[in-house]
Formats: sequence, structure tokens, C-alpha cells
Amino acid sequence: MKFAVLLMSALMFFCNVNAQVAASQLVGTKWEMIGEKGDETVATWSFSKSEITKDVLFKPNGKNYRNKLKYYISKNIPSTFNSDLVGKGTSGKYLVVYNHKIQRYDWYIIQSIDQSTGDMYLVRERKDGEIGNEHLIATYHFKRIK
Repeated sequence: MKFAVLLMSALMFFCNVNAQVAASQLVGTKWEMIGEKGDETVATWSFSKSEITKDVLFKPNGKNYRNKLKYYISKNIPSTFNSDLVGKGTSGKYLVVYNHKIQRYDWYIIQSIDQSTGDMYLVRERKDGEIGNEHLIATYHFKRIK
């Protein structure tokens, strides 16, 4: 119970400090995910009007993997992925993405985008049953490269 109260408090905090973003602010941009020192991957996200292209380079073998995801910006936490909003000039504080390969959608809280420093912070809550992420809430830091 104590953990649930802590989790809800953290989510309310993040919801109160997030940014309002228009989809047009992301179109044509490219961001590199800032990882921990010694990371063996380099990940970049490029935004078009309707897709995020995620590229991941694995340094040890030099292989690059690409995934294209439909996305939109929402004012509210989505209960489903609304494909009618893809490519529209939406705005809000949630980045909603759909992976057609695994038929799953995710959402990120847009905590901040600072055009002057080129920093973007996204916050994501782990879904029940998700494998590979030991943290319940993950913060992703990106640096704008285009």
C-alpha cells in the first residue's frame, strides 16, 4: 500500500511539471538518447509528421536496427491508440506511439523540451507484464541533433 501511494505521488508530480507540446515542434527533428557511460548502443529518434523513426546502433557488431512507429500528441492519457489523430496538428503533454509489429501502443509524458539547450525529457511508466525494464518509471533524456 505504501508503495502504491508513493507511485501515485510520483505520477502526479510528473503530470504537474510536464510540457505542453505541439506536434509541429517535433516534425523534422532528430534526437539522440543520452545513455549511461559504457552503453553499447546509440539510439536516435527522428520525427516526421506521422512517424517516429527509431534507429538503434549496436556498437559491438555495428548493426543498425530501424523501427517506424505511428505517433500523435495527446492532452490526456490514452485508453487506446487513436489512429485518426496521427499526422494531425495535435498538442498536449503525452506522446502516444503505436508499434504495428507487436500491435501495442505506449505513451510518454513529455516532461520538458528546451529548444535553447536542445534537451528533451520523456517519462514512461512500465506496463504490467513488460519484460526488460526493472524500473516502474523511466526517464529518457534526449539531445537534439537536427
